[in-house]
Amino acid sequence: MSWLPRVSWRGSPAERAQQAWRIIREAGYEPLEPWPGKATVPWRCRCITCKRVRHPTVSGVLQDRCQHVRPEQPPPRSRAAP
Repeated sequence: MSWLPRVSWRGSPAERAQQAWRIIREAGYEPLEPWPGKATVPWRCRCITCKRVRHPTVSGVLQDRCQHVRPEQPPPRSRAAP
């Protein structure tokens, strides 16, 4: 996809969080919590299109493995509510 940026994860933690935030927003999500700190960790977000809560990863978005309109996606076990 043309919107996929080339990513260099250098910089301060705040700079990396800002970069991750931009990537996830460009993919069609609105983050509902702070960035978890790693591109491979699921991030609780709301799909801008269908308004459902999803748990994409930044790396999944960058590899075009994440589609924001799809059947209900359960939260990952590490993020499931007790």
